[in-house]
Amino acid sequence: MKNKIRMGVIGLGQISDTHINGIVDSHGGEVVALCDVDEIRLEEYSHKLNINDNMCYRNYKEMIDDKNVDAVSICTPNDTHYDIARYAIEKNKPFALEKPITLNREQAKILCDMCYSKNVNHMVCFSYRFKSAARYARHLVQSGFIGKIRHVYGSYYQSWANSKEIPLYWRFNRSKSGSGTLGDIGCHMIDLISFIVGDITEVSGDSGTFIESRREQDGDKMLPVDVDDYFNALIKLDDNISGTVTSSRFAYGRGNYQSLEIYGEKGALKYNLEKEDTLEMCYSDVMARGCHFVEVTIPDEFKMSQMQQFINIINGKGDGLAGNLKDGYINQVILDTMLQSDKERKWMKINY
Repeated sequence: MKNKIRMGVIGLGQISDTHINGIVDSHGGEVVALCDVDEIRLEEYSHKLNINDNMCYRNYKEMIDDKNVDAVSICTPNDTHYDIARYAIEKNKPFALEKPITLNREQAKILCDMCYSKNVNHMVCFSYRFKSAARYARHLVQSGFIGKIRHVYGSYYQSWANSKEIPLYWRFNRSKSGSGTLGDIGCHMIDLISFIVGDITEVSGDSGTFIESRREQDGDKMLPVDVDDYFNALIKLDDNISGTVTSSRFAYGRGNYQSLEIYGEKGALKYNLEKEDTLEMCYSDVMARGCHFVEVTIPDEFKMSQMQQFINIINGKGDGLAGNLKDGYINQVILDTMLQSDKERKWMKINY
């Protein structure tokens, strides 16, 4: 086992801070290289992290080729994920990849097949798998504690896009993002449902766009928004489980709000996240008659940070609960099917 996994971070946008902080706080990892096409941002982060100029790159291939970099985090916009991850796989370089992994299921399938044929260590950053309340909920569901599951209702709401003054950057452009709210935050709730409850088998989607044009980033021209501002879906899972997935970037007053309610024949769970993650339970006839849910204490064994888990995976000590490219491919198929369902206005089966 290496004393330190020397990490390079590709893309220094907002999500990179989560990766960098996680690596810095981990046991066994360190940030040794940075890559971004924006020279100003690259210089800012290199000074903040005390990274030598010779380990700062504008070309991701040069970073991946560097033998002094053991693994990389890919934190770039969605339309670049496929090319960067594919190059890392070709070079047998372990990588942590942001979600959604590609723009469509075809690209996702290629990455998945390549990666597993070459056996490259990797992780897909479905980050809410690392909330201890979500992990505990998974344990309770899969242990049968609340019995046969009947319903699952998942919601993910933010409000940051509500302002018309926000310019049209890449998250509002389908060619760069693949979709809007669905791929940005809805994919997390889809993954949480898959992670905790089981496989989604059928969907019926509905979406809309509230602000149909936004000002270009470096000018005054108004450009069309061609992605969803909200996305809602009815879903069915294996074993006749029914539910919903709802997501919006226009939910006034919400910062990063998640709710997942799971109803079984012997009990119910409610996972919630705003500032902190919590888990509430109703698990007896007495509680049910009183409509009474109680917040439970999460055992320490369910606590794990995302980037620590990536370091563990590289060292052969992963716990098997992190997202991988198979999960990323499944997620992408569901996203594509939901978008198609919305377009055709009908229920559609998930065909992997």
